[in-house]
Amino acid sequence: MAELNFSNGYTRIPNELLEAICGCGLSGTEMRTVLYIIRRTYGYNRGFAELPLSEIGEAVGMSRSHASEVLKHLEQLGIIERHASKGVKPQTISVALDFQQWNVENSAEQFRSEGTVPKNGNTTVPPEGNTAVPEKGNATVPSQGNSTYKEINKDIKEREKKPRGQYRN
Repeated sequence: MAELNFSNGYTRIPNELLEAICGCGLSGTEMRTVLYIIRRTYGYNRGFAELPLSEIGEAVGMSRSHASEVLKHLEQLGIIERHASKGVKPQTISVALDFQQWNVENSAEQFRSEGTVPKNGNTTVPPEGNTAVPEKGNATVPSQGNSTYKEINKDIKEREKKPRGQYRN
């Protein structure tokens, strides 16, 4: 087992805040985003951080536009606070410390009502399994496999050799 080296730094997170984040039913992307914001704020002993969307997206593994959507949702839930900046500076983001004011009571229920997580198990897949998926192989891939690049080019060249058009050239 690898030994952790605390001399390289660590992030102090109040237990109450960590428990509130764990209990609010965030998606994986939202959770990673909140943890990254905590790392960039509390990890540097600051209450806020200037974080461009591109940096958040790269750190969490998503596009810049998706990072913007995730931040908007986290802001609607009241978990983070964003402040626009003037000029070329990026926005400042902080974690809302008053977690009792977070609007997350219904966030898990909202996902269930949208159909992504059914309340009583997965009713969309019958007990005998999904009949659209064949037992062996993939129905969209022919038995001889997908054509290679060389086979496709050969096929194109053969089609070009055949006479076509009114003058057969």
